[in-house]
Amino acid sequence: MSANTRAAQRYAKSLITMAKDQGKLEVVKQDFTEVKDTLLASRELRVVLSNPIISSEKKNEILEGLFKATLDPISADFLKLVSFKGREAILLSISEAVINEYNALHEIQVAKVSTPFELNESLKSSFVQMVTKYSGKEKVLLDTEVDKELIGGFVLNIGDDLKIDRSVKSKLNQLKAQLV
Repeated sequence: MSANTRAAQRYAKSLITMAKDQGKLEVVKQDFTEVKDTLLASRELRVVLSNPIISSEKKNEILEGLFKATLDPISADFLKLVSFKGREAILLSISEAVINEYNALHEIQVAKVSTPFELNESLKSSFVQMVTKYSGKEKVLLDTEVDKELIGGFVLNIGDDLKIDRSVKSKLNQLKAQLV
């Protein structure tokens, strides 16, 4: 685990503890989902925040301009703290860690399934049951993705720990490796 990842987790744990104490856990989770989505949507913003030449004051102005009107004061103040400490470059990691801490606190298992076609509700339900079986957690947040390159089958990622690859693409690659 990198130093930045550890730092992001420490920041996230502190924020989650503070939000829990103030009864604003749900709001903070929503706020940092918005921060994460914004950062993922803008490569330019991520580059600016990680640029050491740009001052923390300027980065704070940018963050305030983007989020001040939409974030709860606890989240806005936390962003100021991150900026004051010069940790804007790891803001995406912090946002992801906040969401992970929230999910862990509420025993929510995050999973992602990739298939070559759009899933109907019945198949989604089957994948949720599979995730519940493997993780032991009743609450499952399932993200779906269509990946035509899989040809058939599925790839299921349960958190960061387990990957179940039952795709035709994977089987063809295995067969190719055996033949070579």
